[in-house]
Amino acid sequence: MINILVVDDEPISADGISIYLQEHGEDMWVVRTAYNGLQALEIARQRIDILVSDIMMPGLDGFQVQEKIQEMWPMSRCIFLTSAQQIDYIQRAIRSGYITDYVLKTESEDRILKAVQKAVAAQENAVHMQDILKKAEQDILKIRPVLQKELMLSLLRGEHISFSMEQRFRELEFDFQAEQPVLLLLGQLGDDMVTGGASDIQVFVLSNFLEKYLQPAYRFYMLSMSDHRIAILLQNARPYDKEDVRHVFSLIEAVQQTFRKAGGAVSFAVDDVYCSWNELSAHYHSLIAVLERNLFMDDVLVLRSTSDELPEHSPTEELHKARLLLENGSFEEAAAVIQRISMPHTTRGRIDLYRKLLKLLMATIDSQEQAEYVYAKLHVPLLQTDEKGWKNMQLEFVSIFRRLAVSENTPSKRMEQTVETVCRHVKENLAEDLSLVRLAELTDHSSTYLSRIFKEVKGIGYNDFVVECRMERAAYLLHDSKLKLADITDQVGYTSSSYFIRTFRRTFGMTPMEYRNRLKGKKQ
Repeated sequence: MINILVVDDEPISADGISIYLQEHGEDMWVVRTAYNGLQALEIARQRIDILVSDIMMPGLDGFQVQEKIQEMWPMSRCIFLTSAQQIDYIQRAIRSGYITDYVLKTESEDRILKAVQKAVAAQENAVHMQDILKKAEQDILKIRPVLQKELMLSLLRGEHISFSMEQRFRELEFDFQAEQPVLLLLGQLGDDMVTGGASDIQVFVLSNFLEKYLQPAYRFYMLSMSDHRIAILLQNARPYDKEDVRHVFSLIEAVQQTFRKAGGAVSFAVDDVYCSWNELSAHYHSLIAVLERNLFMDDVLVLRSTSDELPEHSPTEELHKARLLLENGSFEEAAAVIQRISMPHTTRGRIDLYRKLLKLLMATIDSQEQAEYVYAKLHVPLLQTDEKGWKNMQLEFVSIFRRLAVSENTPSKRMEQTVETVCRHVKENLAEDLSLVRLAELTDHSSTYLSRIFKEVKGIGYNDFVVECRMERAAYLLHDSKLKLADITDQVGYTSSSYFIRTFRRTFGMTPMEYRNRLKGKKQ
């Protein structure tokens, strides 16, 4: 959001410039108006990015206003409205860095618009990029583990990676080679360690055991996931060594036994072949199926067989798709995805999926504006583990999500309702303050959010819509009333008749009086 303040002791001039900037500038511009220096400083208690000010004003002159505003907002930029006699002084001020530009009072409003655009660009360029880059490097150190985890999750899910893997590994300081094959292992932590409820401790202890047994022969990364599940990605530290899955399998068996002695329990499914990074997702989903089929045993350690192919509509993959669709308000599509999820092979897998479906449903309802009302009407599907009962239970979940799809509380519906409220307010209050800042106060949304969703829903910018409404109303009043031009100007929200006439001519190709006279000619 760019906050612009126009200051001029001539109200007609100040209002004309403000309206022109608001209607012809960017949607993210918020333009305020002051008619003297003291009023300008009062408005400047809120952030001012661009100051457009007359120089000669009673009380505080333009230079004094600019100086005080720059003290409050050092990044602000100033454009002075000046006469030809003051140009030499203004040019010296520009060279000294006090102001960005000047515009002669005899020049057009379009020249002022270009000066403001130049000032906005100057403000953006004034940011010290080196300081920002240095801070970014410091911040990246803090969030690198999070970014590493996100990258690995993306690879496991098969999400499109639009950048060079080798470059990304270097940026995140991953000790992996993009061109070298990788081996995948999946683990499921069992009962908690002796102290109970210590899954974080389990992960830490297991990671240390893996490091002890796998390094330095292998480089690896362990990814802690939901529901006590872990994924381990492994590469030979020496690329010329033979890729021996059986050797890794034996080492993992030793890790499992040592972990058991420490009071923990973990089951492992080990891939039977090294794969490329692009193939990782398919191997991951296949390993999930292998792990789930064998979890009825304690501390299982199983090597995947090449016959264990990825099941159609894998629960993990489909749930991820459904969550993304629900977050975007696509309830009907999410329901269709949930309906095609294959039933897990094991009872434990079915219980796990049931819990995930419940969690997804609760999160979706919580995002509704009338969540309490939805909960009051909700019939929670009961867990069914036999094949027929499972199908009925699954259809119950689908039915609930489809009912939410037609609810007026979906994010897309709420967005449309907000925009319709804004449109209705504009049409009913054309003579009032219709700035996005004012609309934000009325709708309890930020002006940035309103600007974005308005264009998304209506297909045009908010400022363009306001001009359209004002011109439509002006044309109606010229056609169906005998109001004077000055009265029509006031009713449609313009403080300057000359500016109203220019806008009308730009819209209809003729002045308001020419428009009225043409209508009279048609009636005759």
